[in-house]
Amino acid sequence: MSQSPNHSTISNSPPDLITEVDNGEDGEISSNGEESPSVEELGSDEFPLYFTERRGRLFHSGSSVYPLPVDTPEQERQTILHEAMRRLYGANYIGPVQAVLAPNPHRELAVLDVCTGNGRWALDMAAEFPHVRFIGFDHVPIATRYPLPNVRFEIHDVNTPFRWSDQSFDIVHLRATSLAVHNYQVLLQEVARVLRRGGLLISYEWDNGIHLEPSSGVLDIMTHAPSSCRFFNAINATLSSRLGISPATTLIGPFLRATEEWVEVTTAMRHVPIGARELEPDRTIAELNLGAQERYLNSIRHILEDSEDWTDEDLESMASGYLEEIRSKSGLASVLHTAHARRT
Repeated sequence: MSQSPNHSTISNSPPDLITEVDNGEDGEISSNGEESPSVEELGSDEFPLYFTERRGRLFHSGSSVYPLPVDTPEQERQTILHEAMRRLYGANYIGPVQAVLAPNPHRELAVLDVCTGNGRWALDMAAEFPHVRFIGFDHVPIATRYPLPNVRFEIHDVNTPFRWSDQSFDIVHLRATSLAVHNYQVLLQEVARVLRRGGLLISYEWDNGIHLEPSSGVLDIMTHAPSSCRFFNAINATLSSRLGISPATTLIGPFLRATEEWVEVTTAMRHVPIGARELEPDRTIAELNLGAQERYLNSIRHILEDSEDWTDEDLESMASGYLEEIRSKSGLASVLHTAHARRT
């Protein structure tokens, strides 16, 4: 029998749950920083309604196609990647964040964190910018109930219109949203609507595949890491055919450049090493990424098990081969696509 998602009673449940839910009314952040009430407190008896247990993992119970669990092991993976990215960039952000969030004597500044997950980014940013209000939302209540005073977490579906009025935020932050978003062009239109003129969009999206570091000297990823390639090919084919998910990680930059709503569009692609490395900072980043990739296997493999397109032997061969390669093969990497742009 599934238990309610309470950290003291189920080991793979999310710790400390958020308590506010969008009530469907528009919210507005006024010139003095006050926000009109449009959220309601979530009662403790309502939390279990957001979760369902399958194959020993905790998932969302809603209509979202998002395929990953929402339990403690998955939140640990998010935290590991958050730390790896902080080390990779030397900060919790890219782009002109400090300029955009410079104190304004006339109003409170506000940041929206889309698909906030466990809320780690919003919490760290709120500590760094205590004069800024941070609001994070996700489709399940998995962030802490006890955030800093300038942080609030809410429940909202990223594929529906945002509850906030036009020009409510100075920054909108998107990270690892590709498995949840149906249509990025629609999402970016909504982001543009709630951003103030001159506001900043920041996007980070992981490519759902295995890659070679440019300096590896290896020419063919299929020959070098065949099990890893097979694993990701199977995952991506199943995401597309079964769930209609085709991650648009490389298209955000072109989408931004295709409209007149954005200027100063800056895109980049970083290879993030996996596994053992000799020198810092790559060594720590690579070790963190290895831990994240190992956890990703455990979080995503259920979609192959549910599809019935592979035998148990096939699945075990792919999984064990993937783990062996990322733990032992040199030159493997994940790819992180970033973009930031200013609202016209």
